[in-house]
Amino acid sequence: DTLTERQLDVLKTAYYDGYFDEHRKRTGSEIAESLGMAQPTFARHMRAAQRNLLSAIWDYPEDV
Repeated sequence: DTLTERQLDVLKTAYYDGYFDEHRKRTGSEIAESLGMAQPTFARHMRAAQRNLLSAIWDYPEDV
């Protein structure tokens, strides 16, 4: 429920295509092209997915 289907697709594709590796195997533009979207759209989905995941991790009740 944390990510939209598109955000999950973008994040998984980036992960498995080496976007997060120390020496990137593929650029955001290359991944965007493989997903049939513009690079700015890829970046927007990527930022939203990262924000949503981090919010899920850090925005928890204080009494937990």
